[in-house]
Amino acid sequence: MKKASGLSGWIAMGAVLVLCAVAGADIATTGISGVVVNTTCAGPCAVPPPPPPLFTGDGLTVVIRSLPDHALVARLHPTDGHFGIETPPGLYKVRAFVGDPRMPTCWAGSRRRVLVEDGAVSHVRLKVANLCIL
Repeated sequence: MKKASGLSGWIAMGAVLVLCAVAGADIATTGISGVVVNTTCAGPCAVPPPPPPLFTGDGLTVVIRSLPDHALVARLHPTDGHFGIETPPGLYKVRAFVGDPRMPTCWAGSRRRVLVEDGAVSHVRLKVANLCIL
């Protein structure tokens, strides 16, 4: 009995190593991953402010364009504040906004230039804020 449980332990450990190797393969993809946080300060703001929460409201759009040609790579609509996409290596502009940017709105968003290197995922943190809330 003890030999069987020892053997099954080795089999289980081997299975875990195989699963880790397969999961690790996804990490080596090339692209952009990020979060969008809501920096709206409703009411009296605390000093120092708490960490901003992820934006989980409606109408969030993340636009990714290649640079220098500004070609549209992706238009994402995350609902949980997280986004990610595989891209070739290169320079990109990543922008977050709420609502339609062609219409007047209380929301302000941010944008970042992101350099993606071959075999790496570049991480970006974007912000949105409702400027009409005092």
